[in-house]
Amino acid sequence: MSDIIRNLPNEEYHHGAAWSEYLSSTQLKRYLVSPLYAKWCMDNPEEDKSDALRLGSVFHAMMEVENAHARNEKASLTDRVAVFTPPVNEKTGQPYGSATKAYKEVLEAFNASVTCPLTATQAECENISDMVEALVRGNGATSRQVRKLLKWGESEVTVTAEVDGVKLKVRPDLLTKGKIIDWKTTSGLLTEDEINRTISKYGYDISAAMYQRVLFEATGKWLNFYLVFITKTAPYDCVMVDMSEWAYKYDEELDIVLPQVGAIKFQHLLKLHKSCLEKGEWPGAESLVPKDDGGVRIMRPSPPEWEVRRASVLLEQV
Repeated sequence: MSDIIRNLPNEEYHHGAAWSEYLSSTQLKRYLVSPLYAKWCMDNPEEDKSDALRLGSVFHAMMEVENAHARNEKASLTDRVAVFTPPVNEKTGQPYGSATKAYKEVLEAFNASVTCPLTATQAECENISDMVEALVRGNGATSRQVRKLLKWGESEVTVTAEVDGVKLKVRPDLLTKGKIIDWKTTSGLLTEDEINRTISKYGYDISAAMYQRVLFEATGKWLNFYLVFITKTAPYDCVMVDMSEWAYKYDEELDIVLPQVGAIKFQHLLKLHKSCLEKGEWPGAESLVPKDDGGVRIMRPSPPEWEVRRASVLLEQV
């Protein structure tokens, strides 16, 4: 059982009652903490109102407009993002900070007066617009590839499928006939080591595998998954990342799919979720700690390499 739904509002996808029975990759990745934590988050949903998420959403909205224009379709940012003017502190002549009471009160009143789902200041919009311009037109071969993807791809597509008895949902940032694209804004460096750490830290490999599997159930094809990173500050560097070595790797000649580390983790978490549902049991973090010879679960973390090296240096100085 699978379905492809177009133009489903983002708010409906995340919070609509009709879609609450479907598990998202974010919800699945919470099992990495513990089943207890995953269950608590499902029973006590909280909307993430962080600036990072808000500005990331504005970036995605601008990319959706770019996608529409590349497909010769009409689209406007004005019905997606409302421009907010922060209140000014009369004593300093400077705008209040976003953490102040004055700022929050004016912002709350502003949000109540507009119908746009997103809010950003003029400075934020200008910065994000510079990011989009750099990604689409200012970064050589990567930008040329991005323009092709925008021309042939489609935003705001929701895909659902049942995998091993569990209902799953995904919402690719951009979907083409052969590729799944996910835009990622970042403050980090775009080196291979840093990209690998970011993938591991945020579980992007698990998300990539889940998206591939759901799209396979819906289309019968194994699509390649790509992350497209763009830095949040000048010079707005960007890089396109093929996730084949992290998620599901399809060998076209042999017609086989090879699960990589992210796919293995995805399959394990899906099995864990299903087991918890069937048993009605949601164990805590201790359940993820191996038992010792006495059957006791005690975490024994190993110090990271840099701590070991620092201790060695200190020992030499004694």
